[in-house]
Amino acid sequence: MFKRSLQSLIKANQINKKIDLQKLVVKQNKLNFKNYSSISFLKKENKQKKDENKLDQETQHLQEVQEQNENGENKMTPEERSKIVDEQLEKLMDLEQEQQRIHEEQVQIMHAKHQELSLEMQQKVDIPFKLYGWLNVPETKTAYMAERVFAQNRIPKHKILDHLYKIFTGTLYSMVEQDKEFLYEYCEKQFADKMMKSVEQLKEQGYKFRVVEDLTGIGGEPISKFYYLSDMVMVRGLDIERSENHSYKEYHEFKDSDDMGIVIYTPQYLSQPEAFVDPKRNKTIYEEEYQKVIMRVLVPIKTPLRIQVFQTNEEGKEEMIKMENDMYTWEHLAIFESQMVPPEKFKSFYKAENYMEWLGKFKFGTWKMVDLDNWMEGNPLIIKDSPRKQFTDPVFKGSKYDPSVHIDLRNV
Repeated sequence: MFKRSLQSLIKANQINKKIDLQKLVVKQNKLNFKNYSSISFLKKENKQKKDENKLDQETQHLQEVQEQNENGENKMTPEERSKIVDEQLEKLMDLEQEQQRIHEEQVQIMHAKHQELSLEMQQKVDIPFKLYGWLNVPETKTAYMAERVFAQNRIPKHKILDHLYKIFTGTLYSMVEQDKEFLYEYCEKQFADKMMKSVEQLKEQGYKFRVVEDLTGIGGEPISKFYYLSDMVMVRGLDIERSENHSYKEYHEFKDSDDMGIVIYTPQYLSQPEAFVDPKRNKTIYEEEYQKVIMRVLVPIKTPLRIQVFQTNEEGKEEMIKMENDMYTWEHLAIFESQMVPPEKFKSFYKAENYMEWLGKFKFGTWKMVDLDNWMEGNPLIIKDSPRKQFTDPVFKGSKYDPSVHIDLRNV
Protein backbone atom coordinates (compact mmCIF):
# COMPACT_ATOMS: atom_id res chain seq x y z
CA MET A 1 0.00 0.00 0.00
CA PHE A 2 2.79 2.41 0.99
CA LYS A 3 4.75 1.47 -2.12
CA ARG A 4 1.82 2.22 -4.40
CA SER A 5 1.18 5.54 -2.61
CA LEU A 6 4.80 6.63 -3.03
CA GLN A 7 4.81 5.61 -6.69
CA SER A 8 1.65 7.61 -7.30
CA LEU A 9 3.13 10.65 -5.55
CA ILE A 10 6.40 10.41 -7.50
CA LYS A 11 4.58 10.06 -10.80
CA ALA A 12 2.21 12.92 -10.04
CA ASN A 13 5.09 15.09 -8.85
CA GLN A 14 7.12 14.43 -12.00
CA ILE A 15 4.19 15.29 -14.21
CA ASN A 16 3.40 18.44 -12.23
CA LYS A 17 7.04 19.54 -12.45
CA LYS A 18 6.94 19.39 -16.23
CA ILE A 19 3.59 21.02 -16.85
CA ASP A 20 3.02 23.47 -13.98
CA LEU A 21 4.61 26.37 -15.83
CA GLN A 22 2.78 25.46 -19.04
CA LYS A 23 -0.47 25.32 -17.07
CA LEU A 24 0.03 28.95 -16.10
CA VAL A 25 0.16 29.93 -19.76
CA VAL A 26 -2.83 27.74 -20.61
CA LYS A 27 -4.87 29.17 -17.73
CA GLN A 28 -3.84 32.65 -18.77
CA ASN A 29 -5.12 32.09 -22.29
CA LYS A 30 -8.21 30.04 -21.47
CA LEU A 31 -9.53 31.49 -18.24
CA ASN A 32 -8.52 35.11 -18.26
CA PHE A 33 -8.82 35.77 -21.99
CA LYS A 34 -11.99 33.71 -22.65
CA ASN A 35 -10.60 30.61 -24.34
CA TYR A 36 -9.06 32.20 -27.40
CA SER A 37 -6.83 35.09 -26.34
CA SER A 38 -3.36 35.29 -27.80
CA ILE A 39 -1.30 37.26 -25.30
CA SER A 40 2.13 35.64 -25.25
CA PHE A 41 4.20 37.61 -22.82
CA LEU A 42 4.24 35.41 -19.68
CA LYS A 43 7.75 35.25 -18.26
CA LYS A 44 9.18 32.89 -15.66
CA GLU A 45 9.54 34.74 -12.39
CA ASN A 46 12.24 33.92 -9.85
CA LYS A 47 9.58 32.65 -7.50
CA GLN A 48 8.43 30.11 -10.07
CA LYS A 49 11.96 28.85 -10.51
CA LYS A 50 12.25 28.35 -6.77
CA ASP A 51 9.00 26.39 -6.80
CA GLU A 52 10.33 24.21 -9.59
CA ASN A 53 13.46 23.49 -7.54
CA LYS A 54 11.27 22.55 -4.57
CA LEU A 55 9.38 20.11 -6.75
CA ASP A 56 12.67 18.55 -7.85
CA GLN A 57 13.77 18.17 -4.25
CA GLU A 58 10.49 16.58 -3.22
CA THR A 59 10.67 14.14 -6.13
CA GLN A 60 14.24 13.15 -5.25
CA HIS A 61 13.29 12.64 -1.60
CA LEU A 62 10.37 10.42 -2.51
CA GLN A 63 12.55 8.35 -4.82
CA GLU A 64 15.11 7.83 -2.04
CA VAL A 65 12.41 6.70 0.36
CA GLN A 66 11.05 4.36 -2.32
CA GLU A 67 14.50 2.79 -2.93
CA GLN A 68 15.14 2.36 0.79
CA ASN A 69 11.80 0.69 1.24
CA GLU A 70 12.41 -1.73 -1.65
CA ASN A 71 15.87 -2.69 -0.34
CA GLY A 72 14.61 -3.22 3.17
CA GLU A 73 16.89 -0.48 4.50
CA ASN A 74 14.06 1.67 5.72
CA LYS A 75 12.44 0.10 8.77
CA MET A 76 9.37 2.23 9.35
CA THR A 77 6.16 1.54 11.10
CA PRO A 78 2.89 1.94 9.17
CA GLU A 79 2.21 5.11 11.18
CA GLU A 80 5.55 6.63 10.10
CA ARG A 81 4.93 5.73 6.48
CA SER A 82 1.47 7.25 6.56
CA LYS A 83 2.85 10.42 8.14
CA ILE A 84 5.45 10.81 5.35
CA VAL A 85 2.82 10.43 2.66
CA ASP A 86 0.58 13.01 4.35
CA GLU A 87 3.46 15.47 4.70
CA GLN A 88 4.43 15.16 1.05
CA LEU A 89 0.85 15.60 -0.11
CA GLU A 90 0.50 18.70 2.05
CA LYS A 91 3.69 20.18 0.62
CA LEU A 92 2.53 19.54 -2.93
CA MET A 93 -0.78 21.24 -2.20
CA ASP A 94 1.01 24.24 -0.69
CA LEU A 95 3.20 24.54 -3.78
CA GLU A 96 0.17 24.42 -6.05
CA GLN A 97 -1.56 27.16 -4.05
CA GLU A 98 1.58 29.30 -4.20
CA GLN A 99 1.79 28.91 -7.96
CA GLN A 100 -1.87 29.87 -8.28
CA ARG A 101 -1.23 33.00 -6.22
CA ILE A 102 1.74 33.94 -8.44
CA HIS A 103 -0.39 33.34 -11.52
CA GLU A 104 -3.12 35.67 -10.26
CA GLU A 105 -0.56 38.37 -9.52
CA GLN A 106 0.83 38.03 -13.05
CA VAL A 107 -2.62 38.41 -14.52
CA GLN A 108 -3.29 41.58 -12.51
CA ILE A 109 0.05 43.07 -13.56
CA MET A 110 -0.57 42.29 -17.23
CA HIS A 111 -4.11 43.66 -17.11
CA ALA A 112 -2.88 46.90 -15.58
CA LYS A 113 -0.09 47.23 -18.15
CA HIS A 114 -2.43 46.51 -21.05
CA GLN A 115 -4.96 49.09 -19.83
CA GLU A 116 -2.24 51.69 -19.39
CA LEU A 117 -0.82 51.16 -22.89
CA SER A 118 -4.27 51.04 -24.46
CA LEU A 119 -5.39 54.26 -22.77
CA GLU A 120 -2.16 56.03 -23.71
CA MET A 121 -2.56 55.03 -27.35
CA GLN A 122 -6.26 55.91 -27.41
CA GLN A 123 -5.50 59.42 -26.16
CA LYS A 124 -2.97 59.83 -28.94
CA VAL A 125 -4.91 58.11 -31.76
CA ASP A 126 -8.65 58.21 -31.05
CA ILE A 127 -10.23 55.82 -33.57
CA PRO A 128 -12.85 53.06 -33.14
CA PHE A 129 -10.25 50.30 -33.07
CA LYS A 130 -8.19 49.53 -29.99
CA LEU A 131 -4.64 49.31 -31.29
CA TYR A 132 -3.77 46.92 -28.44
CA GLY A 133 -6.97 44.93 -28.85
CA TRP A 134 -9.72 44.15 -26.37
CA LEU A 135 -8.75 42.34 -23.19
CA ASN A 136 -11.79 41.07 -21.28
CA VAL A 137 -14.45 39.54 -23.50
CA PRO A 138 -17.92 39.56 -21.88
CA GLU A 139 -19.53 36.27 -20.97
CA THR A 140 -22.05 34.77 -23.36
CA LYS A 141 -25.65 35.46 -22.35
CA THR A 142 -28.91 33.64 -22.99
CA ALA A 143 -31.43 35.31 -25.30
CA TYR A 144 -34.51 33.19 -25.95
CA MET A 145 -36.36 35.60 -28.25
CA ALA A 146 -33.33 36.21 -30.46
CA GLU A 147 -32.71 32.47 -30.71
CA ARG A 148 -36.36 32.04 -31.70
CA VAL A 149 -35.91 34.42 -34.65
CA PHE A 150 -33.01 32.35 -35.99
CA ALA A 151 -34.93 29.11 -35.52
CA GLN A 152 -38.21 30.44 -36.97
CA ASN A 153 -36.52 31.85 -40.07
CA ARG A 154 -34.21 28.85 -40.41
CA ILE A 155 -31.16 31.03 -40.78
CA PRO A 156 -27.82 29.45 -39.77
CA LYS A 157 -25.95 31.76 -37.42
CA HIS A 158 -22.69 31.31 -39.28
CA LYS A 159 -24.18 32.97 -42.37
CA ILE A 160 -25.14 36.06 -40.39
CA LEU A 161 -21.75 36.05 -38.65
CA ASP A 162 -19.87 35.80 -41.95
CA HIS A 163 -21.85 38.78 -43.21
CA LEU A 164 -21.12 40.78 -40.05
CA TYR A 165 -17.41 39.99 -40.32
CA LYS A 166 -17.43 41.37 -43.87
CA ILE A 167 -19.00 44.57 -42.54
CA PHE A 168 -16.29 44.70 -39.86
CA THR A 169 -13.55 44.23 -42.47
CA GLY A 170 -15.10 46.73 -44.85
CA THR A 171 -15.42 49.28 -42.05
CA LEU A 172 -11.70 49.07 -41.24
CA TYR A 173 -10.64 49.63 -44.86
CA SER A 174 -13.30 52.30 -45.44
CA MET A 175 -12.27 54.13 -42.27
CA VAL A 176 -8.61 54.51 -43.28
CA GLU A 177 -9.57 55.30 -46.89
CA GLN A 178 -12.46 57.58 -45.79
CA ASP A 179 -14.95 55.79 -48.01
CA LYS A 180 -18.08 57.68 -46.96
CA GLU A 181 -20.39 55.68 -49.23
CA PHE A 182 -19.62 52.39 -47.48
CA LEU A 183 -19.53 53.84 -43.97
CA TYR A 184 -22.91 55.54 -44.21
CA GLU A 185 -24.49 52.45 -45.76
CA TYR A 186 -23.20 49.88 -43.28
CA CYS A 187 -22.56 51.96 -40.15
CA GLU A 188 -25.00 53.81 -37.92
CA LYS A 189 -25.05 57.53 -38.80
CA GLN A 190 -23.71 58.93 -35.51
CA PHE A 191 -21.01 56.26 -35.43
CA ALA A 192 -19.99 57.06 -39.02
CA ASP A 193 -20.06 60.83 -38.38
CA LYS A 194 -17.78 60.60 -35.36
CA MET A 195 -15.46 58.15 -37.12
CA MET A 196 -15.05 60.34 -40.20
CA LYS A 197 -14.46 63.47 -38.12
CA SER A 198 -11.86 61.79 -35.91
CA VAL A 199 -9.90 60.29 -38.83
CA GLU A 200 -9.96 63.59 -40.73
CA GLN A 201 -8.57 65.46 -37.72
CA LEU A 202 -5.83 62.89 -37.20
CA LYS A 203 -4.81 63.05 -40.85
CA GLU A 204 -4.61 66.83 -40.59
CA GLN A 205 -2.18 66.28 -37.70
CA GLY A 206 0.04 64.19 -39.96
CA TYR A 207 -1.16 60.70 -39.07
CA LYS A 208 -1.68 58.03 -41.71
CA PHE A 209 -3.33 54.63 -41.37
CA ARG A 210 -2.92 51.29 -43.05
CA VAL A 211 -4.88 48.05 -42.66
CA VAL A 212 -2.57 45.03 -42.80
CA GLU A 213 -2.98 41.31 -42.35
CA ASP A 214 -0.33 40.18 -39.89
CA LEU A 215 0.90 36.79 -41.07
CA THR A 216 3.51 36.33 -38.33
CA GLY A 217 0.97 36.06 -35.52
CA ILE A 218 2.31 34.42 -32.39
CA GLY A 219 5.70 32.80 -32.64
CA GLY A 220 5.45 32.73 -36.42
CA GLU A 221 2.05 31.03 -36.36
CA PRO A 222 -0.65 32.95 -38.27
CA ILE A 223 -3.82 34.05 -36.48
CA SER A 224 -7.05 32.45 -37.66
CA LYS A 225 -10.17 34.59 -37.71
CA PHE A 226 -12.82 33.61 -35.18
CA TYR A 227 -16.11 35.25 -34.20
CA TYR A 228 -19.34 34.34 -32.44
CA LEU A 229 -22.52 35.83 -30.96
CA SER A 230 -21.81 36.71 -27.34
CA ASP A 231 -25.11 38.47 -26.64
CA MET A 232 -28.33 39.27 -28.48
CA VAL A 233 -31.37 41.33 -27.60
CA MET A 234 -34.55 42.40 -29.37
CA VAL A 235 -35.63 45.99 -28.71
CA ARG A 236 -39.26 46.78 -29.45
CA GLY A 237 -40.51 50.34 -29.80
CA LEU A 238 -37.31 52.12 -30.93
CA ASP A 239 -35.70 53.04 -34.24
CA ILE A 240 -32.09 52.58 -35.36
CA GLU A 241 -32.18 56.24 -36.39
CA ARG A 242 -31.48 57.67 -32.93
CA SER A 243 -32.99 61.06 -33.75
CA GLU A 244 -36.37 59.40 -34.33
CA ASN A 245 -36.58 58.12 -30.75
CA HIS A 246 -38.23 60.13 -27.98
CA SER A 247 -36.76 61.20 -24.67
CA TYR A 248 -36.22 58.44 -22.12
CA LYS A 249 -38.82 60.07 -19.88
CA GLU A 250 -41.47 59.63 -22.58
CA TYR A 251 -41.33 55.81 -22.49
CA HIS A 252 -42.51 53.04 -20.24
CA GLU A 253 -39.58 50.62 -20.08
CA PHE A 254 -39.69 46.85 -19.60
CA LYS A 255 -36.52 44.78 -19.30
CA ASP A 256 -36.67 41.02 -19.04
CA SER A 257 -35.22 39.37 -15.96
CA ASP A 258 -35.34 35.75 -17.10
CA ASP A 259 -33.01 35.59 -20.12
CA MET A 260 -35.76 36.27 -22.66
CA GLY A 261 -33.49 38.72 -24.45
CA ILE A 262 -36.09 41.41 -25.10
CA VAL A 263 -36.48 45.04 -24.05
CA ILE A 264 -39.76 46.88 -24.67
CA TYR A 265 -40.28 50.64 -24.84
CA THR A 266 -43.86 51.89 -24.99
CA PRO A 267 -44.58 55.62 -25.45
CA GLN A 268 -46.38 57.06 -22.46
CA TYR A 269 -48.89 58.89 -24.64
CA LEU A 270 -50.45 55.50 -25.49
CA SER A 271 -51.74 55.37 -21.92
CA GLN A 272 -53.51 58.72 -22.29
CA PRO A 273 -57.18 58.58 -23.45
CA GLU A 274 -56.96 61.82 -25.45
CA ALA A 275 -54.43 60.18 -27.78
CA PHE A 276 -57.24 57.98 -29.15
CA VAL A 277 -59.88 60.67 -29.72
CA ASP A 278 -59.36 60.83 -33.50
CA PRO A 279 -61.03 57.69 -35.03
CA LYS A 280 -58.59 57.54 -37.96
CA ARG A 281 -55.55 58.01 -35.75
CA ASN A 282 -56.98 55.47 -33.34
CA LYS A 283 -56.60 52.69 -35.93
CA THR A 284 -52.91 53.24 -36.62
CA ILE A 285 -51.48 54.91 -33.52
CA TYR A 286 -50.19 51.73 -31.92
CA GLU A 287 -49.08 49.95 -35.10
CA GLU A 288 -46.38 52.57 -35.61
CA GLU A 289 -44.81 51.65 -32.30
CA TYR A 290 -45.17 47.90 -31.89
CA GLN A 291 -43.83 47.20 -35.38
CA LYS A 292 -40.54 48.92 -34.55
CA VAL A 293 -38.19 46.09 -33.59
CA ILE A 294 -34.39 46.13 -33.56
CA MET A 295 -32.03 43.20 -33.18
CA ARG A 296 -28.81 44.13 -31.38
CA VAL A 297 -25.91 41.66 -31.27
CA LEU A 298 -22.48 41.72 -29.62
CA VAL A 299 -19.78 39.93 -31.62
CA PRO A 300 -16.28 39.23 -30.22
CA ILE A 301 -13.90 39.04 -33.18
CA LYS A 302 -10.45 37.54 -33.33
CA THR A 303 -8.75 38.63 -36.53
CA PRO A 304 -5.30 38.82 -38.15
CA LEU A 305 -6.19 42.31 -39.43
CA ARG A 306 -4.50 45.22 -37.72
CA ILE A 307 -4.36 48.96 -38.23
CA GLN A 308 -0.87 50.41 -38.40
CA VAL A 309 -0.44 54.10 -37.61
CA PHE A 310 2.25 56.24 -39.24
CA GLN A 311 3.38 59.77 -38.48
CA THR A 312 5.61 62.11 -40.45
CA ASN A 313 8.84 62.89 -38.62
CA GLU A 314 10.91 66.09 -38.70
CA GLU A 315 12.73 64.87 -41.81
CA GLY A 316 9.46 64.43 -43.68
CA LYS A 317 9.60 60.63 -43.59
CA GLU A 318 6.80 58.37 -42.45
CA GLU A 319 7.49 56.38 -39.29
CA MET A 320 5.24 53.74 -37.81
CA ILE A 321 4.23 54.46 -34.24
CA LYS A 322 6.06 52.07 -31.95
CA MET A 323 3.99 49.56 -30.02
CA GLU A 324 4.65 46.66 -27.68
CA ASN A 325 3.39 43.98 -30.03
CA ASP A 326 3.54 41.25 -27.41
CA MET A 327 0.73 43.06 -25.58
CA TYR A 328 -1.66 42.91 -28.53
CA THR A 329 -4.64 40.58 -27.97
CA TRP A 330 -5.87 40.19 -31.59
CA GLU A 331 -9.43 40.59 -30.28
CA HIS A 332 -12.10 43.23 -30.78
CA LEU A 333 -15.76 43.75 -29.86
CA ALA A 334 -18.34 44.91 -32.39
CA ILE A 335 -22.01 45.77 -31.93
CA PHE A 336 -24.37 45.40 -34.89
CA GLU A 337 -28.03 46.28 -35.32
CA SER A 338 -30.75 45.36 -37.77
CA GLN A 339 -34.13 47.09 -38.12
CA MET A 340 -36.39 44.05 -38.30
CA VAL A 341 -39.07 43.58 -40.96
CA PRO A 342 -42.45 42.67 -39.41
CA PRO A 343 -44.49 39.73 -40.73
CA GLU A 344 -48.22 39.71 -41.24
CA LYS A 345 -49.93 39.33 -37.92
CA PHE A 346 -51.84 36.19 -36.92
CA LYS A 347 -50.76 33.91 -39.74
CA SER A 348 -51.47 30.72 -37.79
CA PHE A 349 -54.31 28.49 -39.04
CA TYR A 350 -56.56 29.16 -36.05
CA LYS A 351 -55.46 32.81 -35.70
CA ALA A 352 -54.41 32.01 -32.15
CA GLU A 353 -50.88 33.35 -32.48
CA ASN A 354 -49.65 35.22 -29.41
CA TYR A 355 -47.42 38.28 -29.40
CA MET A 356 -44.18 36.42 -28.67
CA GLU A 357 -44.84 33.96 -31.50
CA TRP A 358 -45.42 36.88 -33.82
CA LEU A 359 -42.19 38.60 -32.74
CA GLY A 360 -40.28 35.42 -33.50
CA LYS A 361 -41.31 35.69 -37.16
CA PHE A 362 -39.66 39.07 -37.73
CA LYS A 363 -37.04 38.99 -40.47
CA PHE A 364 -33.65 40.66 -40.54
CA GLY A 365 -33.28 43.93 -42.42
CA THR A 366 -30.02 45.69 -43.31
CA TRP A 367 -27.29 45.11 -40.75
CA LYS A 368 -25.27 48.09 -39.56
CA MET A 369 -22.26 48.35 -37.27
CA VAL A 370 -23.05 50.76 -34.44
CA ASP A 371 -19.94 50.48 -32.26
CA LEU A 372 -16.47 48.95 -32.24
CA ASP A 373 -14.36 48.34 -29.15
CA ASN A 374 -16.89 50.34 -27.10
CA TRP A 375 -15.74 53.57 -28.76
CA MET A 376 -19.31 54.91 -28.58
CA GLU A 377 -19.90 53.29 -25.15
CA GLY A 378 -22.44 50.97 -26.75
CA ASN A 379 -24.03 53.74 -28.85
CA PRO A 380 -27.34 53.83 -26.92
CA LEU A 381 -30.58 54.07 -28.88
CA ILE A 382 -32.04 56.72 -26.59
CA ILE A 383 -30.01 59.92 -26.44
CA LYS A 384 -32.27 62.41 -24.69
CA ASP A 385 -32.36 62.17 -20.88
CA SER A 386 -30.58 58.81 -20.94
CA PRO A 387 -30.12 57.33 -17.42
CA ARG A 388 -26.67 56.17 -18.53
CA LYS A 389 -25.38 59.69 -17.94
CA GLN A 390 -25.59 59.26 -14.18
CA PHE A 391 -22.85 56.63 -14.34
CA THR A 392 -20.32 58.95 -15.97
CA ASP A 393 -19.51 60.32 -12.51
CA PRO A 394 -15.89 59.51 -11.49
CA VAL A 395 -17.18 57.48 -8.54
CA PHE A 396 -18.29 54.77 -11.00
CA LYS A 397 -14.99 54.72 -12.90
CA GLY A 398 -13.85 51.15 -13.54
CA SER A 399 -16.94 49.59 -11.95
CA LYS A 400 -19.51 47.40 -13.66
CA TYR A 401 -21.67 50.51 -14.02
CA ASP A 402 -19.04 52.42 -15.97
CA PRO A 403 -20.30 52.50 -19.61
CA SER A 404 -16.72 52.81 -20.86
CA VAL A 405 -15.97 49.38 -19.36
CA HIS A 406 -19.25 47.54 -18.98
CA ILE A 407 -21.06 46.59 -22.21
CA ASP A 408 -24.74 45.74 -21.79
CA LEU A 409 -26.87 45.47 -24.94
CA ARG A 410 -30.02 45.67 -22.82
CA ASN A 411 -29.03 49.08 -21.49
CA VAL A 412 -30.14 51.02 -24.56
